[in-house]
Amino acid sequence: MVSYIKFLMAVPMESSKTPPVVQEVSELHALLRLTDAETRLAAGLLTGKSLDSLGREWHLSRETLKTQLRSLFRKTCTHRQSELIVRLIGLLNKSTKAPENREGLENQYF
Repeated sequence: MVSYIKFLMAVPMESSKTPPVVQEVSELHALLRLTDAETRLAAGLLTGKSLDSLGREWHLSRETLKTQLRSLFRKTCTHRQSELIVRLIGLLNKSTKAPENREGLENQYF
């Protein structure tokens, strides 16, 4: 959890208020067994930023981010970035509506 807080602080937001969907990304970290880097990328993509802009912001190569993105695709059974975002938002909405029913949540989407 501490690493999640550190990475969220590293994801600069343009407004002073963090979008609610990004605040809930820790749910994805546990649910999908994401690495800290994958979770950070998911949060960055959920803010609407491109791989190139995130790479510049975080001083990472596009290839590094593409590797992390491929891993996100594999873990979410998606093939496109737009499909990934829809899946992540769906998982976030489901996990925030029924926090007591997290067991097997991933099976409802895959």
